[in-house]
Amino acid sequence: MLHHVASRLCDEAKPGQILISPRVLMAVEDAVTVEPVGEFTLKGIRRPLAAYNVLAAVSA
Repeated sequence: MLHHVASRLCDEAKPGQILISPRVLMAVEDAVTVEPVGEFTLKGIRRPLAAYNVLAAVSA
């Protein structure tokens, strides 16, 4: 399922944009800064899904 979500978010992303799901954000939240971009209704996913745009990597 996670692969499907990633693929669908890639389809929605604008050129140069990286969209991630809340689940991925939880895994990388200390390593990146993001901005919420709203919810998307994705093919094959029952409910709208919040998405976040990755702005930058956080330097250590």
